[in-house]
Amino acid sequence: MKEEMLRRIRAAKHPARTPLPTYPARPSRPQQETTERFVEHVEDYKARVQRIAGVSQLPMAIRRALGQKQKVVVPEDFPQEWLPENLDLIRDPGTLSHHQIKLQEVVITGCKLGISDTGTLVLDSGAHQGRRVISLIPDHHICIIFTDQIVQGVHDAVLQLESSVQAGQALTWISGPSATSDIELVRVEGVHGPRTLDVVLVG
Repeated sequence: MKEEMLRRIRAAKHPARTPLPTYPARPSRPQQETTERFVEHVEDYKARVQRIAGVSQLPMAIRRALGQKQKVVVPEDFPQEWLPENLDLIRDPGTLSHHQIKLQEVVITGCKLGISDTGTLVLDSGAHQGRRVISLIPDHHICIIFTDQIVQGVHDAVLQLESSVQAGQALTWISGPSATSDIELVRVEGVHGPRTLDVVLVG
C-alpha cells in the first residue's frame, strides 16, 4: 500500500509530457495569389493601398499618401532615398519624447512582415521600423512593405517572428486603422493608434 501511494505521488509530481499536436499542413498558394489576398484584406479594413513596381517610385507614392501633410517622423535608419523632398522631417534615434512625436502628423515605417489571410502588418522594432511608440502616436501611419515580406497565414508569421520574440523585441500587429466598438457597438476610430493607415506595397 505504501509503495503504491509513493508511486502515485511521484507520478503526480512529474507528470508525463503530452506532445503538442502537429499543426495541420496547409496547401501553399502561389505568391501572386497570396499578395492579392493580402491587398484585398488590407482594403477590407479601410486602409489605403498603393502598389508600385520598385523603390524608385517610393518618394512619389509617399507624397501621394501624405497629401498636404508635411510634419513627418521616421525611424533613424529609414532610407533617405525612399522619402520625397521638402518634408518637415525628424528622425527618432530612440530618444524623442512623446510630446515631440505627438507634434508630427505622420509616421513612416517599414515592417517585419504582412499576413495574407488576415491583412495584418507586423512590426518588430527591427530595420526601418523604429520604436513601437512612434507607430502609435501620430494620427497617420504610412507603412512600406515588399511583396517578399508577405506570408500566407498566422502560423507562418509566428514561425518567422520567433527570433524577434527570443530577442525581446516588441511586436505590433496592425489590422487596419485603429478602431474599437467596445462601447455600445459604436465604432470609434483612433483610440489606440493612428486613424489613417496607408500601405505602400513594393514589387
